[in-house]
Amino acid sequence: MNEARKSPRQKGLNQREQIRNFFTRTYRNYEDEKIMAYAANGQIAIDVGCAEGILLEKFLSRYPQKTMIGVDVRLESVTICREHNLPALVGDVYSLSLKNNSIDHCFFMHTLEHLNHDEALSEIRRVLKPGGSVIITVPNDLVYTLARLATLRWRLAFRPRIQTALYPPMHVRQWTPRSIRDLLERSGFEVVVQKNLPLYFWMISLNHLVVARKK
Repeated sequence: MNEARKSPRQKGLNQREQIRNFFTRTYRNYEDEKIMAYAANGQIAIDVGCAEGILLEKFLSRYPQKTMIGVDVRLESVTICREHNLPALVGDVYSLSLKNNSIDHCFFMHTLEHLNHDEALSEIRRVLKPGGSVIITVPNDLVYTLARLATLRWRLAFRPRIQTALYPPMHVRQWTPRSIRDLLERSGFEVVVQKNLPLYFWMISLNHLVVARKK
């Protein structure tokens, strides 16, 4: 199967192990708080490519009155979510088992770079309600590599299938703030928020956050 056609996730089953690291935990908490603030309204959300359910767990703790479901193509990831009493389903981002116009928010964290982006966003748009939002983060791969080296995380910096040379081999595209905006606008979304995280300038930031509403 073509790499771009595969569904999430290629991350490996070690996210909960990674957040034991002080630097990773501190940054993830900062980023997740920023992300969740954009889903304060509405009642139903999904986390596509939920992996081990870290964001899912935080979201349900922060908004216990809301409904959020994790979706991941990997049974192992969904099993870990369920072991932590989190609602998660095995599913394919290209063919979600959800009704049209049924979701208020879709989280798409560190996932788009693994996928056929046009096909994935078309399916996300199908399940979002009119005015519903997709909340996306994409990585700055070069800065991630340098950050891993700077924090002495050699295993992640040079681990096969996670990192080779300067870019992870499973990322089929390196996104920029401009290219992700162009993609969303031609896919039927209105971009309402764009932020580099954690710093102002993209060239020295780890991630780019974009929030876009379904037209």
